Amino acid sequence: MITTTSASYASGNPNYTTNIGATKTKGIEIDLGITPIKTKDFTWDAKFSFSKTKTTVEKVADNTNSVAIYSPYGTYGIFAEEGEEYPIIKGFGYQRDGEGRIIVDPNTGNPLKSTELMKLGKTTPDYILGLNTSIDFKGLRLAAVMDYRTGHQYYSGTKNTLTNFGYLVDSAENGRGGFIIPNSSYLDANTGTYVANNSVVTGGGSSIGVQQYYANIYSNIDENYILDATAFKVRELSLSYAIPAKMLERTGLTSLRVGVNARNPFTVLARENRGYDDPESSINNGNAVGLASGTSNS
Repeated sequence: MITTTSASYASGNPNYTTNIGATKTKGIEIDLGITPIKTKDFTWDAKFSFSKTKTTVEKVADNTNSVAIYSPYGTYGIFAEEGEEYPIIKGFGYQRDGEGRIIVDPNTGNPLKSTELMKLGKTTPDYILGLNTSIDFKGLRLAAVMDYRTGHQYYSGTKNTLTNFGYLVDSAENGRGGFIIPNSSYLDANTGTYVANNSVVTGGGSSIGVQQYYANIYSNIDENYILDATAFKVRELSLSYAIPAKMLERTGLTSLRVGVNARNPFTVLARENRGYDDPESSINNGNAVGLASGTSNS
């Protein structure tokens, strides 16, 4: 695992890149190629693939069991943690009671943020299904490459930006008068136990309070920006034609195919991720896969 580590300032370089820890990878890959139809003028070829890979962190370092591979602001980021899949997303989430309900302030209705970074998701899919197919008819060929991957998550920078500028869909749906956090509870001062929240709304019920909720509470809970990274993509679509050999006799060419290609012409994302980011986009070119920088207001 390659990461940046602090060094003594006396060395003249406060940081250096190093390879640490140990991981173990297990996986399986299956390919199946078939030709369902083949005649004199028509051929249909298809290649199906299935791959499943799991990398587990066995050791990080002698002095820690968790390290940030990339954490742009020292909060959320990509981490390697012993006993977990590699890599995972960690950040601040919601405080929850023993029943898994979000704990809110009994006075303001605002949710309480976790005091420490917690695991929010993993950036590698559970499996990938692929299809590479082509249809040929009298020299005309239509070909496509596509895949489907699921079981992983990513951090949406676009959703974060929309929150900061007040364009988030959630805030429009819930209005300006506040709302009850779904599946939430608060600490009953009389009994000392957590009870279901059925009446306390965010922001104390005022429009100013709700604005402050989104600006100061919601925006600082990284869990809100972790989205399903499931995606179906047509990676490539092409249409081509093989010039008949008779037309090439005086050209010195034995074969010639002309055509047009389209890269990534069609994508279907998870329902909760529609309108946000491509889950394969990255905030940098290093190990930060799973952190999408997003688009800014213009």
